Amino acid sequence: MRQLPMFLAACALALCACDKGDGPDGPVEFHVSLTERSGDEASPLADGSSLEIAPAEDREALLVILKGIPSPPADEPLKFALVKSVDAPIYADVDPEDGPEQWITVAEVQDDEGNVLWKDRVNSLFQLLEYLELVLDQQSAINFGITQVFGFVNMQYPQLLQFAVKIPLGIEGGTQYVLKIPKADGEYYEAYRADIATLVADVEPREFEGEVTTLLDNGDPKDTIDIVILGDGYTAEQRERFDLDAKSIADRLAKAEPFKSKIKDFNIHTVWVPSAESGAGYDCTGIITADNGCKKDLRDTVFQMVFVLTALADRFNLALQDTSDRVAMPLQVGRLFDVAAAVPFDEIIMVSNTRRSSGFAGLYVSVLTAYDGRIGFPDTAVHELGHSFGVLGDEYNIEGDPCLKNEPAIPLPPNISATATLADLKWAHLVEEGTPLPTSRGDFDAGREVGAFAGAYNCDELFRASHVCKMRDSEKDFCPVCAEQLVNRMFAYLDPLAYQSAPTAARDGADLVFTVAPTRETIGIEWFLGDEEVGTGAELRLASDSVPTTWTKLSGRAHDASGFIVGEKPRTTTTVDWWIRR
Repeated sequence: MRQLPMFLAACALALCACDKGDGPDGPVEFHVSLTERSGDEASPLADGSSLEIAPAEDREALLVILKGIPSPPADEPLKFALVKSVDAPIYADVDPEDGPEQWITVAEVQDDEGNVLWKDRVNSLFQLLEYLELVLDQQSAINFGITQVFGFVNMQYPQLLQFAVKIPLGIEGGTQYVLKIPKADGEYYEAYRADIATLVADVEPREFEGEVTTLLDNGDPKDTIDIVILGDGYTAEQRERFDLDAKSIADRLAKAEPFKSKIKDFNIHTVWVPSAESGAGYDCTGIITADNGCKKDLRDTVFQMVFVLTALADRFNLALQDTSDRVAMPLQVGRLFDVAAAVPFDEIIMVSNTRRSSGFAGLYVSVLTAYDGRIGFPDTAVHELGHSFGVLGDEYNIEGDPCLKNEPAIPLPPNISATATLADLKWAHLVEEGTPLPTSRGDFDAGREVGAFAGAYNCDELFRASHVCKMRDSEKDFCPVCAEQLVNRMFAYLDPLAYQSAPTAARDGADLVFTVAPTRETIGIEWFLGDEEVGTGAELRLASDSVPTTWTKLSGRAHDASGFIVGEKPRTTTTVDWWIRR
């Protein structure tokens, strides 16, 4: 279970309330400590006063935009270089190892001696290159390695090689920020290193001043998950269309579980920046009714959204065979983060004003097109957020899409399995006893919702958790496995306890009163004195006769109580420990 790291710095603190109240046997003296104690050292705690046990967590972060650069030797094919650090209000939860295993780039904050003070996984350019390599390898007659793919993209669309990271600034003693990515043999090498103080000193103002509109406001961005919606290919005359498209996405998200139950954990904003042209690059479909005004070239839009495989095939005369090109990407990736940083953001949804259908997710961004007049594309936005936010995989099979089973170095998502063996299923704890594995449609109709259904990630030989899920069909609900993963991921951005409300111990006559502040009403609090549960809720009051005369641990356990989490998930639980005696 997640323990509050801020307690480690205050482990020597002990509190005492001396002769300020009467218990059953006369005057009472309380001792409260953060660690198990054997002595009576204490400082007075007067009746009616309280003490905050620890300071608020420092969540300030720095937004830094990096780019990929060529790098010999061949076994270290990619290095990163600084584009700029951005002067923007950015925050990040600093609990370590919140990044999922599918994000294979490792970030570290080190001190001057090279000691690692904080470590996590981050989404980086490497994911995109791996995907493009896989697609080109399966869909063209040319065999590509990641080095060739990098050179391929760098030659034609270098802006696509930019990405952003959030560097935590509240790690005490942290002076260096380091990114590492794996070689072919699985060993990691250093792809980027920077002095954090220098990055902070050299921040540059944002280049684009968009107009911010808040669609959902649930409080301090340090204690919420902030989503920003951007538009591309909307001209100044099409502002109302963008506003309606963005609102339809926000409304659909608020109605989709588990976001519906956790919606008070979210803020949603839009940032409006008009484009010179309407539409997206290479957005012709071959369907007459959809191709009015389409273009077989790039467009002059603020983020230069383009159907990337069609563009590559045209520029390099490649035959991509029967590939299903539904991938639209913004070429101006650095600009994307620059505009988004008008507000504190954790996730970006970008919607392109074109009738050609697309949905794609990566590099913090869910990308989709407004292809059908707000009928289905808002559901596509929620599906894509399942990718970029929940790190979930597609559960469908579509002819022309590549099978993603063999993405080098990237493990399968938490809702996809290579086998139907119960011991190998990441969601085994959700499989009802007696469920056949593999699981059939008939088993689903009989009420067995979670199992191992054949066909996922566009591969016949892979297995998904449920027959029906939003990751298979955007119009459906998230299955229990995906819903649990989404809630689990929410706690990579926030904690069960409010960051700015430190736990307190107080003396009230002959009672001890302990408080913790849950983030929202979907957080449950349980109190344990030793192994015995002694209360629930944000406050616990202990009468003097219930406080042991020997040092005993008191624990306040805050956990997600939304109903989507089954079993023990370290990220969704925070435990505060005190040691007390009378």
